[in-house]
Amino acid sequence: MLMDILATITAFASAMLLFSLLVTASVQAIHSIFNLRFHNLRMGLETFVEDINNDVFTDNDEAKIKVKEAVEQCTSVKKVKSTVRVSIKPESIDNDELQNTIKQKLSKVLNEEQIKQLEETMVQRFKNAELFMAQRFQKISHGLSIFLGLVIATVYQINTPDLLSKLSVDPALRAAYISQTENLLALETEFLPVPTYATMAGNTIKNLMVTSPQKQELQTLLTTDLSTESSVLSSMKKLFVNNTAAYKQIKTEYQSSIETTLTQTANKHNEQWQAQMSEVSLLNFTIMPNGLEYYTDTSDMYKLVHNYFGVFISTILISLGAPFWFKNLRMMFDLQERLRKKA
Repeated sequence: MLMDILATITAFASAMLLFSLLVTASVQAIHSIFNLRFHNLRMGLETFVEDINNDVFTDNDEAKIKVKEAVEQCTSVKKVKSTVRVSIKPESIDNDELQNTIKQKLSKVLNEEQIKQLEETMVQRFKNAELFMAQRFQKISHGLSIFLGLVIATVYQINTPDLLSKLSVDPALRAAYISQTENLLALETEFLPVPTYATMAGNTIKNLMVTSPQKQELQTLLTTDLSTESSVLSSMKKLFVNNTAAYKQIKTEYQSSIETTLTQTANKHNEQWQAQMSEVSLLNFTIMPNGLEYYTDTSDMYKLVHNYFGVFISTILISLGAPFWFKNLRMMFDLQERLRKKA
């Protein structure tokens, strides 16, 4: 009896994992298709420009225009790249390049004291802009996950109580779900979210160390802040302060490698989405299996409320995310294994 209950819960969690992965793959595909990273970057830089102009140039319209021109100059290449569906990271603007361009644009407009004040303001405001972009992008992703979870639960009519009831009386169905999950657990690394920028940066630097004569400097670079591209390039510039040619070469190779990784990741997102759609088909989930009457038949209000409530609960569970279900499924499998041994 206990093993049957655990098997039912495990099979249900398997279904939630399946749809959570579909949500994750869909969110990543949307990021790539609509260039949401680039639009988030643009929004963050607009905030950066606005903050500088409000802090330093309240009455200097010429300076405000120059600041905007400088930011547009630094992002023009990024804008071109976004048209070929490269996933632009919110941190993909070189802080040093941005600050130097702004200072050059304003060198004939401001005096030395104003330039110094501008430098201090830019450092702080750029950090604030990075934080704003990261938080905003996280909120966008979370909102998309909830929305897509609702869409998927509605379209496939995933009703939590009904699904649990069905699994509790159908051992063959439970076995099919659990078997599919075991395959997914074996391939977990293929379905985890996109690696952080720090992870990609560390791997890229290690790859550069294989062929680069500047191994010592790159080894030191690994110990610095790798969380954003601006921090990596800033540390890199300091390490190669006496070797400009080496700095330019390493910087070019580094950025090229990161862009290749991002392109490969975007392609992988598309493959993952297609794979998840296939997984849904394998477990016999179909679109609108009970027709529109499932949501519109008012002849039985209790059943109608039950349908809406079940889909709502499924939306919440799907939105918890694949890592949550991966973790709990592993715990369930371990618990079942221990119970089998004890029996």
